[in-house]
Amino acid sequence: MIKNKKIKFSDKIVIGTAQFLNNYGIIKKSNQRPSNFLKEISGFNVNTFDTSEAYKKSFLLIEKKKNNSNLIIKFSVHEKKRVISIKKFIKKVNYALKKIRKNKIYAFMIHDYNLNSCDQVTEHIKFLSNYSFKKDINFGFSIYNLDEFENIKKRYKFNILQIPLNVFNRDFLNKNFQKYVIKNKIEIHARSIFLQGLLINNHNLFPRKLKKFLKYFITWKKFCIKNNVSLKEACIIFATKQKFVSKFVLGFKNSKELEQILKINLKKKINFNKNFLNIPNKLKNPNLW
Repeated sequence: MIKNKKIKFSDKIVIGTAQFLNNYGIIKKSNQRPSNFLKEISGFNVNTFDTSEAYKKSFLLIEKKKNNSNLIIKFSVHEKKRVISIKKFIKKVNYALKKIRKNKIYAFMIHDYNLNSCDQVTEHIKFLSNYSFKKDINFGFSIYNLDEFENIKKRYKFNILQIPLNVFNRDFLNKNFQKYVIKNKIEIHARSIFLQGLLINNHNLFPRKLKKFLKYFITWKKFCIKNNVSLKEACIIFATKQKFVSKFVLGFKNSKELEQILKINLKKKINFNKNFLNIPNKLKNPNLW
């Protein structure tokens, strides 16, 4: 067992709960024993969870099994590709507030902001942001691209963002983006560090629609072998090199996977700079799969 005092990276990990009760990612992977997982990780000093009202059983399980954890709760403003009513949205928020008693709500987030319907959700977002800041809860968005960022920064006040970040997707390493979030003290959480599992799994497991991109993954694997590092280690090292990122959202099948992550030598020097800069947008953006 790892001694917590020696683990600094553990404080930066946010445990993604999408796979607690559902298969998640393009490489389907679920945590079949989430109750045991929550018990087993108690000694790792990892105490922040990323969840959503869309999978209520996950955050209800955390509320039942954990005390004094930090919860990031995401809300959807759409249902079946349509904007939900403000009344229904408020009902979702109130449900979460009613159920969370033993843990702390660290942040509320909107996770399906859509440029095509952004004018229709203003009331929803202002309700949630006003409540959040009034109650000293962080508020922000889980976004997918820089266009969404440019849109929300003109419309809303927020102090936290989740962004996709991995060796294939470096869109948010944009200098103007980094300058803005640092200047405005916006907390950044990186997700999709493994590109939904594609960067760390065997090519044979890939769905047929992504087989045409195999050459990029073969090059990626050769790069890792050349640098004497595992696929998973390389992904984590790349993400943690980005100093403007405060936390990293990671999903785990079991506690052993978490322990492996915590053992990674984050100081290992790997030069990623000129590699994997020309990845097709259809590959690096899961929304297009």
